[in-house]
Parts: sequence; structure tokens; C-alpha cells
Amino acid sequence: MKVFVYPCFHPFGYELVNYYLLAGHEVVGKDELNSDQSWHYYAMVARHARFTLVEDSSKEFEPFHEAFCINEHCDVIADHVSIIEIEEEG
Repeated sequence: MKVFVYPCFHPFGYELVNYYLLAGHEVVGKDELNSDQSWHYYAMVARHARFTLVEDSSKEFEPFHEAFCINEHCDVIADHVSIIEIEEEG
């Protein structure tokens, strides 16, 4: 199964990425490496051969079986797209 997660370095996005990698699935994550948190999460998943980080577009990897978009709509082709609304603290 091929899964897409955006933003993949959001705390919940990271949990999704980690879950699907541990389950043996291919994961494409979209995000930017622009904070200490994103670099930390990237260091935790970048070693997995089944993880690919994209910063611009996921089109070359489509279609996906599952796509998860956190707090915003993402333009992705997948069998099932979930838009997850998470209220941010602060």
C-alpha cells in the first residue's frame, strides 16, 4: 500500500508516517525542513527505504491508496483522502 501524508512533520503527521512505515507500507511525505522539529522528525524516518520526502509535488508518486491531509486540503490523487482537522494549541 502507498500512503501520502501532508504535512508529514506535524506531530500527528509524523505519527501516521511512523505507523505506516512500521506496518511495512511505502510512505510519501510532503513538508519543509524549516524547523528543529521537522529536522528531528526527518531524522527519525529518513533512514527507512520506504519513506520519500517531497517538498513541492507528489504527482510523480500518484496514485496513492490512502492520503492524509492535516488542517488543509491537499491536491492529491488517492483511493481515499482524509482531511484531519486538529486544533492547534497556543
